[in-house]
Amino acid sequence: MVRQRLPRISLGTIYRNLDLLAEQGKILKIESAGSSKRFDGNPRPHQHVRCQKCGRVADIMLPVQVPDTRHAILPGFTITAVRLEFDGLCDACVPASA
Repeated sequence: MVRQRLPRISLGTIYRNLDLLAEQGKILKIESAGSSKRFDGNPRPHQHVRCQKCGRVADIMLPVQVPDTRHAILPGFTITAVRLEFDGLCDACVPASA
């Protein structure tokens, strides 16, 4: 979408700016092992579901209470973030896997 407005912009510039916005807390960076980075424009705490077949990521607004672990006694660690992600199949991929 950016290249439609700025055809000569590099992917490096785009990702540097996305990383900066994530560092500022304006967007979320979604990273999973073995998957490409994704960015979410909703910085409020919420969960995600990822389709195991096509890789689609969607927001889930569940009333999940994550305990405050910043002050928990975890030898050798200071908890800075907690992520909860669900894996499954999206509606488009369910018939293909049946």
